[in-house]
Amino acid sequence: MSSRRNRAKADATRTPLADLAPSLPARGDAERVDHSDRLSEPDDAMLPESSATMPAPPLETDTAPANVRSRPGARKVTNRSGVPVVPRTIAEMQAGTYQTNTVETDAVASEEPAASEPEPVPLFVSRQTLLITTFVPYVIVALIPAILDLLCRAAGVSDTVRLVVDFIATATCSLVALVLLLRNWRAAFHAIPSELHPISILELWERRASASGERRDGWVTGSLAVIAAFVVMLTLSLLLAALARGLSAIYTIPYLLILLFAKAIGALLFVGYLQRGLFALQSTTKATFTAGLLYGAALAIWNGCTILASNVANPLSYILTYALVSLAVAIAVAWIRLRSGSLIAAIAFQLLLLLLGIAV
Repeated sequence: MSSRRNRAKADATRTPLADLAPSLPARGDAERVDHSDRLSEPDDAMLPESSATMPAPPLETDTAPANVRSRPGARKVTNRSGVPVVPRTIAEMQAGTYQTNTVETDAVASEEPAASEPEPVPLFVSRQTLLITTFVPYVIVALIPAILDLLCRAAGVSDTVRLVVDFIATATCSLVALVLLLRNWRAAFHAIPSELHPISILELWERRASASGERRDGWVTGSLAVIAAFVVMLTLSLLLAALARGLSAIYTIPYLLILLFAKAIGALLFVGYLQRGLFALQSTTKATFTAGLLYGAALAIWNGCTILASNVANPLSYILTYALVSLAVAIAVAWIRLRSGSLIAAIAFQLLLLLLGIAV
C-alpha cells in the first residue's frame, strides 16, 4: 500500500520536462559531444572570403630609381598578336595579380621610323694607301696600252701589227690590274669582292620581288633593267659582228670583249674598290661624289689618250666633249652603285653606253 501511495504522489508532482530526462545525454556525454562539434566546426581561415569582405589590394607605389621610371610620352611595345593576357581565375582578376606582355621603353612614339644608316665597312688601310692602290692599277690598264699605241703610230707600224700589239697589251694589262685589285681588296677589307658573284643578281631580284606588296624601289627595278639591256645589247653586237665582218670577226669579237673587260676593270677600281673604302671614311653621299669625280677625271684622261692616238682633226674639242661626258657618266655609275647596292648594275650601265657608241 505504501508503495502505491508513493507512486501516486510522484505522478501527481511530476513536471512535463521530466518526461524528456531519459532522452537527454549525461553531462559528460554532452561535454564530449560539444567538444567534438567544436573540433568539426570549420575555422574562419578555411572559409573562402567573400568579395564583399575581401580586403582591397595595397596601392602600388613607384619605388624604382628615377633613371628607371618610364618617362611621360613613352610608348608600350606589346607582343605581335596585340592580344593582352587575360586573368585565368576570378581571384586573379579581383586581386589584379595578372600581367600583360607589355614592355615600357623610353623612346617616344613616332609616326615614321627613322631610316637606318648602313653600317660602315671596316677599312684596314690608310686613305693614302687606298688612293695609291686605286690609281696604280688604273694607270696600268688605261695608259700603258694607249702609250704603246702612240709609239706604234710614231714608228709607222702597219695597222695589223698595231692592232695585235694593242690587243696583247690591253689583255695583259687588264689581267695584271685584276690581280692587283684582288690583292689590294683582300688587304683593305679582309674579304673578296663577293658583289661580283652572279648570285648578287638573284639577290637583287629577290629584293624587288619581296617589295611587291609595298612601294617598289625604282633603283632596284632600273638596275635589273640595265643588266638585262646590257646582256641583250652584247648578244646583238656579237651576232652582228659575226654576220657583218665575216672572217674578220675572228679578231673583232675578241678585241671587243677585251675592251669591255678593260673598261669593267677600270670601273671596278673606282666604283667598287675606292667607293667602298670611302664609305668607311666619310658619309655615303660624300663618298659617292668623291669616287665619281675621281673616276670621271681618270676616265677623261683615258679617253683623251685614246683620242690623241687616233689622229683625229681638232682633237682638243673632242677631248673637252668626252671629258664632260666622262664626268657625267662616272658620277651616274657611282650613284647607281649607291642607290641600288649592285656593283654589277653600275658596271653594266657604263658598258651599255660603250656598246651604244658612247666611248666611255
